[in-house]
Amino acid sequence: VPRGEIPRDERVVQLAAGQEHLLMLTDRNNLYALGNGHHGKLGLASAIAPMPGDESLSEVERRTVMSLRTSASALVPGKVAVPDPSQVIVQIAAGGNHSAYVTSDGSLYTWGGCSN
Repeated sequence: VPRGEIPRDERVVQLAAGQEHLLMLTDRNNLYALGNGHHGKLGLASAIAPMPGDESLSEVERRTVMSLRTSASALVPGKVAVPDPSQVIVQIAAGGNHSAYVTSDGSLYTWGGCSN
C-alpha cells in the first residue's frame, strides 16, 4: 500500500477491509482510508475541508458539491476526519458501504451509506 498521507514515522497497527476500501489505524491514533469512496465511506478530511469559492455557492449547490467530494475515491491513503482526535480509537471496522470505529470510552462512530 502506498504511504499517501501517512508519515514515515507512523506504523499501521490495525487494518479493516470493506467492500473496495481499506481503513488503517496507526500507532499515533490516526485513521487513514483508501479505495472506493462511494457513499462517503472513506470519510476523508480533505473531502470536507472548505475550498476557495465555497462561500459563494447556494445551499443546494453546496450539498451537491459536498456529495461529490465525499464520494470521491482515493488511490493512496488519506486522513479520515474524526470529530474528536483526542479520543483513543481501539477498534476499526469496514463494511460494504460504511466504516466505523470504537473509542476507549465505548463510543461508536460510523459514516458512509447505510440503508438498513
